[in-house]
Amino acid sequence: MQSASVTLPALTWRERWIGWLLLLPLGGVAFGVYRYQLLGEVRADYLGLLFKLFAVLAVVAAIAWGVTRRSWSVTAAVTAMVAAVVAGVVYYAGPMTVSAGIVLLLVSAAIGGLLDRERVVSPWSSGLAGMAVVAAIVGWLLPFQVHGPRVYLLLSCAVILLCRRDLTAQVRRAAGAWQHATREHGASVAMAVVAAAVAALGLWLPTLNYDDNAAHLLLPDQLLSGGYYRLDVSSQVWAVAPWASNVLHGVTALLAAQEARAAVDALWLLFGMAGAYRLAIAIGGSARVGWAAAALFASHPLSAHFASTMQVDGASAAVLLHLAADMIAGKGKPRSVLVTGAMLGLLAGLKTANAIYVLPVLVLMTWRLLRERAAGKLLALVLVAAVIGGSSYAYATLVTGNPVFPLFNAVFKSPYMPAVNFQDERWNAGIDWRTLWDLTFDTKRFAESYAGAAGIALLATLPGVVAEIVRGHAGRWVALWFAAAGVLLFWQVQYLRYVFPAIAVLSTVGLVGLARYLKPAVLYVLTLVIVLVNIVLMPTTSWIAHDNHWARLARDGATASAVIERMVVPERALLARLTRDAPEACVLMADPEAPFVGGFYGRASAMAWYDPRLNEARAWADADPEGGRWEQLVRAMGVTHVVGRRAPGSALSKALERIGLTRIDSAGSAELWGPISGPVRCDRGFQRRRDEAHRLIHPGDQH
Repeated sequence: MQSASVTLPALTWRERWIGWLLLLPLGGVAFGVYRYQLLGEVRADYLGLLFKLFAVLAVVAAIAWGVTRRSWSVTAAVTAMVAAVVAGVVYYAGPMTVSAGIVLLLVSAAIGGLLDRERVVSPWSSGLAGMAVVAAIVGWLLPFQVHGPRVYLLLSCAVILLCRRDLTAQVRRAAGAWQHATREHGASVAMAVVAAAVAALGLWLPTLNYDDNAAHLLLPDQLLSGGYYRLDVSSQVWAVAPWASNVLHGVTALLAAQEARAAVDALWLLFGMAGAYRLAIAIGGSARVGWAAAALFASHPLSAHFASTMQVDGASAAVLLHLAADMIAGKGKPRSVLVTGAMLGLLAGLKTANAIYVLPVLVLMTWRLLRERAAGKLLALVLVAAVIGGSSYAYATLVTGNPVFPLFNAVFKSPYMPAVNFQDERWNAGIDWRTLWDLTFDTKRFAESYAGAAGIALLATLPGVVAEIVRGHAGRWVALWFAAAGVLLFWQVQYLRYVFPAIAVLSTVGLVGLARYLKPAVLYVLTLVIVLVNIVLMPTTSWIAHDNHWARLARDGATASAVIERMVVPERALLARLTRDAPEACVLMADPEAPFVGGFYGRASAMAWYDPRLNEARAWADADPEGGRWEQLVRAMGVTHVVGRRAPGSALSKALERIGLTRIDSAGSAELWGPISGPVRCDRGFQRRRDEAHRLIHPGDQH
């Protein structure tokens, strides 16, 4: 992170009084934490884990401090803490995963350097642009059978070697900035490292999230198994939804020759912290405030959640933080058409809903460029964004006729699902005057979580947001931009994850607003309190985090990942063993509550709402209590194995026994049914008919 900053003048007595007034609402936040027993859901063993983690970091820092010269002690101590955090990720996520993330970062930095040869933007923005280019190239090539570990490794090495001089210069500049930051602002940097260490706990876990196992993992798995992505919207309605993040996960999976979710999640966390730092600096904060903002970003409970999943809202927040900083630096104009266009395209490729966040920027840039008669630059910006972010929308149109499938299908009427507009009825709680309060203290209305999952940062820094709006300048426009976008998005769907980018940006703005009226020591203590409370609230983000599987990992080591996987996603454990024992098998996931086909390399079908036709077939089969319809359905699909929940005497059990399948494995409450002996080869015809990539590329081949 760059160490340039704005030095704030000494506070006047009037500013000090304003500062104390801005702190008064924090009493209400403290009362809410006590009144709603916000910390009551946090388990004692998680608090014990935090204590051990902090102790390890403190010991490592003390040792590094003691063995170095005085002039280097602070830098050595904080760097040792970073090394300890990285070592934990290497141990639990695996060295191949971490190596894949480093390679992706280097390739992105190299490509970003080529896009910004004049060095007019931050290397963080150009690095994001480089990631966007990687996601775009791979995204457009997804249906073609050209993806493989050797190809990706060779191409990555070639890019790194060709750009080695620029990369070396970037690394040297980064090392110099780090040394300066740790010497000048060691306490703030250390706070950011501690917050990142807790957020990085999400990287330790295997892939347990529901959506990951039901949808997101399909793309990396299919690239690993067959070298192309099947675009199979018949079996997964989200198969052609914006896929930039999933594509990057596919890239690291191929580089590591295995699933490597933590590699990309770590990069999004890193870019998010850097984005908070840059935005704080851009709107007038000092470097110390910038590092406090980075700590605040890492401490958001959802930051740790996004480190454990492939969901994209944390990635969107990271890109939007940098985009906001760039817009301030360029005074509403793109300083680099290629970099800004790539970042806009990346946002489009991450999530359709990002259009709401991006719209104010597009309007402002259009007005500024047209006023300067730079229509050519505007056209180039749009074209770059379209090429970078357009692959999923183009393939969605080719396959389904709906560029935003499965959204707005009442308009586009794709035959792959009913002609209705997709809407999750669970998140229609509505908005009223106390919604901002309820986000923190009644969070279950807005997410599958416990109270506190939103953290206290936004409420605690809200007076600073108001102060920035009143004060004017850049902070006002950023605050109004994300407040309006967040409210508009939340008005449509009251789901916490979707407004995380707004929370991340507004809390950064609010922290800078408070910093203008508080002494540095007071601000540091305030930020430290917010960070610590947020860290303690991290397990409230989901039932998986609430169960504190980190305690088992800390006790039993990396081998505990397999045990945790069997506990949380038993179907995944069954499929992993089946992959090893019968690589030619294909599976029907018969439990609609567990459509976890991810991890089985595209050879599994799930009877859930993700597959509307099989979901209808399941309802049809369940209507026959004797199992005749189930028998007919399983035989027609030609599957060799069935995974379901224990239900002795059910229609499905009767059908499987008549077919000749028996229970051959189990994990938790999940059971695997299959043949006892003999060669296992499935009839791939059912799945091949759903291979939309093959149909597009080889339209005359009835394989």
